[in-house]
Amino acid sequence: DLQRGKSAAQAESVILRELERLAREPVGQQELDRAKNLVLFQLYSELQGNDAKASFIGRYETTLGSYSKAMDQIHSISALQPTDLLRVAQAWFKPSSRTVITGVPK
Repeated sequence: DLQRGKSAAQAESVILRELERLAREPVGQQELDRAKNLVLFQLYSELQGNDAKASFIGRYETTLGSYSKAMDQIHSISALQPTDLLRVAQAWFKPSSRTVITGVPK
């Protein structure tokens, strides 16, 4: 939901500015470390209890072909550097690669 009095166009403008910034300048190491810690915490939190472990194994078996590849993802996330994000942002956050959909409530 948008803040009261704000339009979808304003929200889109803010998001596009941030995407452009990500493609122009690297993220700070501290910001990246916080984001990596959050993602890894969420991933490890999924392993609490037997049902959660079974769901984790099933999800990675079906999406990556093997649950052990989830561990590869953990190592990849841990190894990410600001220059990696900059390179990916420059490759993918281009106007030609973008689709914007605005939902309008009835």
